[in-house]
Amino acid sequence: MSELVKEILSTKWLVSGFVAACLLRYRNGFMVRLLLGSALNSILSKILKRMFNISRPAVAIVQGHDDPGFPSSHAHMLSFLASYLSMEIWYQN
Repeated sequence: MSELVKEILSTKWLVSGFVAACLLRYRNGFMVRLLLGSALNSILSKILKRMFNISRPAVAIVQGHDDPGFPSSHAHMLSFLASYLSMEIWYQN
């Protein structure tokens, strides 16, 4: 596979494209709150990583991940999404 195709198929572009398509398709308060909350959640995750500054295990560092590993960005985002969707469902009923 060429480098251009690999770059286009990378996660950041797939997620960005999906978010843009959803925002264009569903232009409502739910999407705006979801995107703003996700952005603020990402910023908070980076701030917490720098505050705690707990390094990753040696295996991860060898694999090229040299940024702090705690808190997990994936766990942080999934916690936000679960909380946000739970509150949206709760308030709609």
